[in-house]
Amino acid sequence: MRINGSGGSFFEQFYPIPMATAWGLGIAVCEDLGVVTRDRDDANKLLHGTIASEEKSFFLGKAKKKELTFVVQPTAGGCTVIVDIHLPQRIPPYPPAP
Repeated sequence: MRINGSGGSFFEQFYPIPMATAWGLGIAVCEDLGVVTRDRDDANKLLHGTIASEEKSFFLGKAKKKELTFVVQPTAGGCTVIVDIHLPQRIPPYPPAP
């Protein structure tokens, strides 16, 4: 399943390979892409981090940072890889209208 839009994307796919292989490959790809790891749990195959996107901020022209979650889950006959990339949630500076 792939969902793109709203400044982010979600990917979930089954692969008929061992979990250790998928986890090792995913970590190598994250390192190549320059993901800054915030939290990594090798036992549960879970990584949280940030990645610079190609989108630029309006005022300073700096690359926007997006949140990245990479997960590998066991599935019969292989594993399921989940990648979620999205803009961080921001709290508005004013209270919402009633």
